[in-house]
Amino acid sequence: MTGRSSRSQRSRKHGRDLKAAIPGVAELSRFTFEIVPPGGFVASEHLHHHHQLDFVLSGQLAVHIEGRSRISLGRGEGLLIPPLVRHVYGATRGSRKGTFKFHLAPQYWPSLGAWVRKVVLSPGLRLCLRDWARRFEAGAPYVAQEAVTLLTLCLLPLLAESKTRARGPGRLDSFREKLWPVLERVANDPHAGWTVSRLASECKLSLNGFSRLFHAVIRQTAQRYLFDARMRAVAAELVSRPPRPIKEIAEHARYANIHSFTHAFKEAFGVSPAAYRRERTGR
Repeated sequence: MTGRSSRSQRSRKHGRDLKAAIPGVAELSRFTFEIVPPGGFVASEHLHHHHQLDFVLSGQLAVHIEGRSRISLGRGEGLLIPPLVRHVYGATRGSRKGTFKFHLAPQYWPSLGAWVRKVVLSPGLRLCLRDWARRFEAGAPYVAQEAVTLLTLCLLPLLAESKTRARGPGRLDSFREKLWPVLERVANDPHAGWTVSRLASECKLSLNGFSRLFHAVIRQTAQRYLFDARMRAVAAELVSRPPRPIKEIAEHARYANIHSFTHAFKEAFGVSPAAYRRERTGR
């Protein structure tokens, strides 16, 4: 009798080896929280090179995806927008919304797909996001660490549904998947001698085929895109501290001389590198 009682009261233990050395969210670059007033809120159409998750705490938000579809988000709903998908916001009844902008570890890109995905947040997660948004606005400590945890919890249902991943418009969808990692490398090192031919080769496409698809997604030529990427990097170097000589920045950007560098910079920003530095740093 005593033996049976002790066995029935014996605790149960479950163990699993969990290896998660690479986080799903490789980098959280920005969070914004905003209260959108009723009526007429519209943001211009745009795309970005990071993943983005919008979530609505109250009210309603409309998102138009590349002029093809309109998605309405209500309280407790979120929308994952992958890189290179054009979208525009609108609101009719106002909303309280938050936006995570982040870089996803490359191993998870295929699982989440190349098209927008809607997610329904659990009541408990909605409560956590609401409370965390207040802490964020109050400037509480460790909000960045908490944000990564909350964002990961928001993404887990989508990762669990990876077999039913959303897909976009045909060829552009598969092209985006090839283009993401390449453009990440361009952003990380824009002065690495990138050419349109090299981009096409990285995506395993012919030069003409690549150029057509690139323009369809980005809405500018690949040549112009590479130029703008280099100029954005150069502009950041001009205002960095400690200041570097402009000649050294020009050499790092692979310009043969300061004159050709100045001409290119003026084309991009309308002023010389020296004037740009003075306007933004006063030196």
